[in-house]
Parts: sequence; structure tokens; C-alpha cells
Amino acid sequence: MEFTLAFGAVGDFIAVIALIKDIITALDDSRGSAKDYRDIVHSLEILQRTVEQYAAGRHNDSPEERNHEARITQATENEDRIAITIRRSSQMLKQYVGAIGQRILSKLDFMTGLSLDLRKSSSDLMAMMVSLSGELSGIKNILMRLERPLNDEHFILEDITGRVFPIHLKTITSWEAFEFILADRFRGKRGAHRVKGKQYSLQERATHRQIDRAIDWEGAFLPYQRIDMSLLCREAQGGSPKRSCLQSDVNSERLR
Repeated sequence: MEFTLAFGAVGDFIAVIALIKDIITALDDSRGSAKDYRDIVHSLEILQRTVEQYAAGRHNDSPEERNHEARITQATENEDRIAITIRRSSQMLKQYVGAIGQRILSKLDFMTGLSLDLRKSSSDLMAMMVSLSGELSGIKNILMRLERPLNDEHFILEDITGRVFPIHLKTITSWEAFEFILADRFRGKRGAHRVKGKQYSLQERATHRQIDRAIDWEGAFLPYQRIDMSLLCREAQGGSPKRSCLQSDVNSERLR
């Protein structure tokens, strides 16, 4: 006789036990070989006791144990859901980190390009500064040559304050230029008003020759002469210039 058992509830185990008892009863009625009979009965009795013990154990499970099993099952399901969430979050995080990495690399590329441009601009600026420095040095040399030519013909002028400076004949070529230089040197100083009004006299030191402005400029001075300058003073009564002020007179009176 063939039959199929589906173990599940406690009632299923009770049905199995009843079935085993029926088999033992049937064997008693059939009375086959004594040895075979005893072996089969013994095996069935062992199976019966095993099934009864298992059924009793399942029947005696407390609600707390069953709740514990339910909690274990629920915890397992929660762990599975958490694992799935973690895997999804990990994938999203990898994508986000990848996007951030791309942005950082883009910024680094931009900064690298900016640094190269700045370095090139600095190099160009440095080259420009070197070139400009050379140009300024050239201009300075030209000005120095104009101010103090090395081999230029000149005469030496000592003004009323005792200052000595050269007048270069190739640079100063007229009385107007000479008078402009004198007025500029006395600007803001004592005697500036008289110098601007041409109230001064010039005398060649070696020969004591008076140099008159009426003389043509080219014939008034000779190279390497030494010329003394003095201011013209007015007499208290006459009011007209009659003599050149001495150096001591200039130092003692307050000039305008």
C-alpha cells in the first residue's frame, strides 16, 4: 500500500502515529515469518516513539519561543532588506563620488591652465621690464651726456652764492637760454627777483672784463673761462644801478 505524508501541523504527526499502530495490528493478524515480523514490528515501534516525541515537542512549544522564532525570521528579513539598501546606497555613492571626482579633476585642469598662463604672462612681463629698463638706462645716459658732455667746450660760472657750475657752449647757444638757466637755478632762493629782472653783472675773472649782454652770444664767452656773477645794487639817493654788489653785501642784505 502506497501513501504520501505531508508533515506540518501537530495533527499530521497524530495521523502518522495512528497509521503506524494500524500497521502493527495488521502484521499481528497476518502472522508472517517470525524473524521478519519481529524486525518490522521493532522498526515500526522505534519510528512510532520518534514521531511521538517530535510531535510532543512541537505541541509543547511556548508562545514566547514561537514569538522568538518569528522575531528571528523578521530580523533576518530586515537584515536582507538592509543589505539590499546598503548595496544600492553603495552604488549611488560610487556614482556620486565619481561625479565629484570628475568636477575636481576639471577644476584641477583649469587651475593648471591658469598657472601656465600666469607663468607665461609673468615671463612676458619680466621680458618687458628688462627691455624697459634698458630703454630707461639709454635715456638716462643721453640726459647725462646732455647735462655734462665729456669733451664739450664750456665756461665756468660762479654765481653770487659761490656755487660753481659749467655752462656748455654747444648746449647753451643764446642769451635767452643762459638767462632761463640762471632764473631756474635761483627760483625760490634769495636774489631770485633780481636775477629774473637781469639785475646782475658778469665779469671774466682773469682779465676783469665786463661782459655786456649787448655783445653777441658767440663772441661774449670763450671756452674754459671763469666768469664771476654779482647782483647790481641801487644807490640810496640816485636810485640807479651804479655798481656791482660785493659778496659781503649780498650776504648782509635780505634780497627779494
